[in-house]
Amino acid sequence: IHGSASHLIANSLPTFVLVALGMYAVPRATFSALPLIWILSGVLVWLFGRESLHIGASGVTHGLMSFLFLLGALRRDRVTLSIAMVVFFLYGSMIYGFLPHEAGISFEYHGFGLLAGIVAAVIYRKRDPLPPQRRYSWEDEPEEPEDDPTRLGSDPLEPPAPIDVKPIWDGPT
Repeated sequence: IHGSASHLIANSLPTFVLVALGMYAVPRATFSALPLIWILSGVLVWLFGRESLHIGASGVTHGLMSFLFLLGALRRDRVTLSIAMVVFFLYGSMIYGFLPHEAGISFEYHGFGLLAGIVAAVIYRKRDPLPPQRRYSWEDEPEEPEDDPTRLGSDPLEPPAPIDVKPIWDGPT
């Protein structure tokens, strides 16, 4: 249930983008977190919200935003960190939605959605496996010991030690 067509559009586009980003990066966690965010934010509004009509899917959108952002901070892999930065860039201003600023807007639903997203991120942060770590060839090369005498002078780009340099002019003999 939404108040108007603009309210429906204002919730639909961010929800679609956030679900798509979540299903790309962490599909198992997103699939599990979406019902939790929806139910938990609704129950919290029902228990602690003011006497008013709380309509729309703003709690779900705010919950998905906080879920994806916090999941990137908790998992710290490239994909989820990138998704967290994209989410913060696109929807970071949604954080201010839990502050009462306009009559007729359910700031409780926004705030409890943020809280439900945080709870879902903490619970489901390990639901998906971490992506494989890329190994580079230089990581597999054996390291040479520092005190190896065969190492001195073996690198053509390394200048010789000053003691090993023969002076051009020794002076009078």
